[in-house]
Amino acid sequence: MKDVDAAGGVQVIARAAQLIRALEAEPLGLSLAQLADRVQLPRSTVYRIVSALAAEGLLFNASSTGRVWIGPEFARIALARGAELWRSAEPYMRRLAEIGRASCRERV
Repeated sequence: MKDVDAAGGVQVIARAAQLIRALEAEPLGLSLAQLADRVQLPRSTVYRIVSALAAEGLLFNASSTGRVWIGPEFARIALARGAELWRSAEPYMRRLAEIGRASCRERV
């Protein structure tokens, strides 16, 4: 990974994104050791970033199992974004449905 601007915090954001991407296809999560190995970062670095992301709800760190996975805040963001996309697309989707119904009536 390229260290663009460690002093400005860019590096930690890039590393946080790496961790999130590593977890996206892991519904049962990963241990800190697995996560550190996957992204090739020191476990202490992964622990600090996971702790910060968990405090924001972006990751969930289950201390009883030691596993980390995507947190509930991502679902909330995705749901909010999905509603926004639907509102933007709704007039076009309704028009397509009308065209489809009219086309079906003409063929019958």
